[in-house]
Amino acid sequence: MLELLVIADDLTGAADTSVRFCSLLEKVWIFPGHVQPRSRRPLAPTLWGVHTDSRAASPQEAYVRTRVLAETLQKMAPKLVYKKVDSCMRGNVGVEVQALLEVLGKPCAFIAPAHPEMGRTTLGGIHLVNGVPVSQTEMGRDPLSPVKSSKLEELVSGPSRLPVAHLSLELVQDSQQKLRRRLEGFLSKGVRHLSFDALDMNHMRKIASMALSMGALPVGSAALATALAQVHFKTRAVSNSKLFSRGLSRHLVVVGSKSQKARAQASFLLRSPFVKRVAVLPFPFWMGQRPWEPLPPKGPACVLLSPELPKGKRPQPGQITEALAIAATEIARSWSPQTLFLTGGETAKATLSRMGVARIRLLGEPQPGVVLGRAWGGLKPGVLVLTKAGAFGDDQVIARVLEILSKGSSPAGKGED
Repeated sequence: MLELLVIADDLTGAADTSVRFCSLLEKVWIFPGHVQPRSRRPLAPTLWGVHTDSRAASPQEAYVRTRVLAETLQKMAPKLVYKKVDSCMRGNVGVEVQALLEVLGKPCAFIAPAHPEMGRTTLGGIHLVNGVPVSQTEMGRDPLSPVKSSKLEELVSGPSRLPVAHLSLELVQDSQQKLRRRLEGFLSKGVRHLSFDALDMNHMRKIASMALSMGALPVGSAALATALAQVHFKTRAVSNSKLFSRGLSRHLVVVGSKSQKARAQASFLLRSPFVKRVAVLPFPFWMGQRPWEPLPPKGPACVLLSPELPKGKRPQPGQITEALAIAATEIARSWSPQTLFLTGGETAKATLSRMGVARIRLLGEPQPGVVLGRAWGGLKPGVLVLTKAGAFGDDQVIARVLEILSKGSSPAGKGED
């Protein structure tokens, strides 16, 4: 049965949310590209994580993509639908939630993007990243989807036609009965988007529990998904710890994110003598010629692909991701890496699409915010795929994950359906 459907606006978001359910469901799949409905529903309790690739789209396009996808997948009769949004509120949250409410017939949406584990919180209606209003961080300068306000109500509403109300921390911390009465009061006035203050996982669990009890559409980051899993599935669990093996020694890492964190992670990885950087020129500066030397079949242990920007030029983000995807595909074909580590949603989508990966069975989360899965179909069927949002993790997170998978032979400097 299709137990849960996760709808995100980008690939890494679909992955880092869906992985929270790996220990609870028999199979958890994410789909890098467009999803075609099957003739029958899955037999085992299954999760599908899909994305609309609409974070940087216009509000009108984001609305249409979300509505069309929801109408298509509703035929699979999912028992529960979760709308994943960026923990920094990039994208077209209001209109995408509106599209889902119209298709699913839900009375309202409970919107809580806080992700305390990653320093994202909401207090007094202001969305914060490590205590700083989100519009004042690098998210306010995002080249594809800048966050122009820190007020959660404004970020939720956007061009959506539906009324919005915000629940303060005082109300979230109040009794279940008082919180429910306040929520019902807002609903009686026609409010459809309800956003929440939240500082920790206790707050997230309370919001998730209330959403389930009131039949609302839960909308949030991976943190609210974790809370939903804890509330909805309780102690139910399955084991998937044996689905992958360690002792891996050939890693291809592709860093296309413009985030300062992603650049710092790439810089740390390059401190190791086991890592070779391949600088890729973006189109049109590449002009279709391969700008790197062929890699030796037996080395190095890790290849890091990252863009080389021409002096005085500002290529479009799409030109960078296209060049990285082509380079990654050529290297994977000739060098045969055992793992493929993709940083940034656009980079992950472009690379997996170029390689022809149809879907990925998720296996777990070796580090917070890093998702591990096995590719199904495409150029390298069975290859382990890791994805990570660009702005997640400390400087050493990529190196740590590769060390975990290599089991001591890390290039980080230490030695079916």
